[in-house]
Amino acid sequence: MFSRYLMRALALAVGLYCIALIFQSALVLHFDTSPNLGSHIEQLGLGLLAGAIFAVSCPWLTARRPALTTLIAASVFAGLQALLLQDDASLSKLAEGWLGFLAGLRMISAVLKSWSALYERHLESYGGEAHGVRHRSDRRPNMRDWNAGQYLKFEDERTRPAIDLLARVPLTDPKRCIDLGCGPGNSTELLARRYPNAEIIGLDSSDAMLEKARQRLPHLAFEKGDISAWAPSAPFDLIFANAALQWVPEHAALLPRLVAALNPGGCLAVQVPDNFNEPSHVLMRDVAARGPWAQRLGGAVTAREKIGSFGDYYARLKGAGCSVGLWRTTYVHCLDDADAIVEWVKGTGLRPFLDPLDEAEQATFLALYRSEIAHAYPTQFDGKVLLPFPRLFLVARRS
Repeated sequence: MFSRYLMRALALAVGLYCIALIFQSALVLHFDTSPNLGSHIEQLGLGLLAGAIFAVSCPWLTARRPALTTLIAASVFAGLQALLLQDDASLSKLAEGWLGFLAGLRMISAVLKSWSALYERHLESYGGEAHGVRHRSDRRPNMRDWNAGQYLKFEDERTRPAIDLLARVPLTDPKRCIDLGCGPGNSTELLARRYPNAEIIGLDSSDAMLEKARQRLPHLAFEKGDISAWAPSAPFDLIFANAALQWVPEHAALLPRLVAALNPGGCLAVQVPDNFNEPSHVLMRDVAARGPWAQRLGGAVTAREKIGSFGDYYARLKGAGCSVGLWRTTYVHCLDDADAIVEWVKGTGLRPFLDPLDEAEQATFLALYRSEIAHAYPTQFDGKVLLPFPRLFLVARRS
């Protein structure tokens, strides 16, 4: 809070100083005298230019703590000025350069933020994040690519819901099918087996997942893309999305657009994990909130979209002109121990919490999380643990 007020006060000071220089310039022109005006404008101008260059070339340095990094950078610039000017240096010249640097940096940052899309792309090119700019991508932390091997450690358990979802699809001979969020191709393979004569495409945003899928099903087409931005050039008979839409911001609002990409009589089949309030996921948020990483992991909580109610999805799909089937199933997975539960969620739900941490922090986080999991999921008489896993399903058919 203090730094924000300090920056506003400095911005006001720079503005007043520039007005004073303009006024002084007008007096000089009128009376044809010059109280070393060129030197003043030169130092201020150099500072403005240097600040602007810094804002454009190093945006990540001011993304998190703009006031602190701006003051430090301006002070470094003033120090460099003192070295360059040497005997010619004076407090007023250094102050002018310092104020000019602040003004240039903050003005360019403000312009870039006002052009938010440009600012986001500019920051993303450096791996940064727009400070103070709300946009869809800042809902989630900067996650690494998926680990296909980790995901496939529990392939049978992860594929079972896709089998159940496909069993409820009433189509007998679709011509074109797409698997949105196809992952390593386990669900796409189900589509290929059931509909061997159909054109089947897999779409995913992860290079690692697509590589696995292409190795698994070399005769099928796989494309890289973002579900939220997906816009097919031709309609499909079946749009299949198994355990994918929970990663898409505001996915319920996306459903009518997916329906619009279906041929008449086509089906949209969706399954999403509904385990946000299960101990496995509640404990992720608890450990994140009470550790030294709490501030950095603030975005991990909203990385995955909350699942809506039956009524939410029903209203969206009926409004899009579909007949709708909805159901919820809780799978109970028998796993070896608490470590197995941790390994399971490391491939999916834990990713937003672990990816922002370094290796040592990840180890500490996992140790705390594993301890909590062991208490939440007690060992059975045979040494196994039971992991209840609720999932929501829907099949919508376009009229």
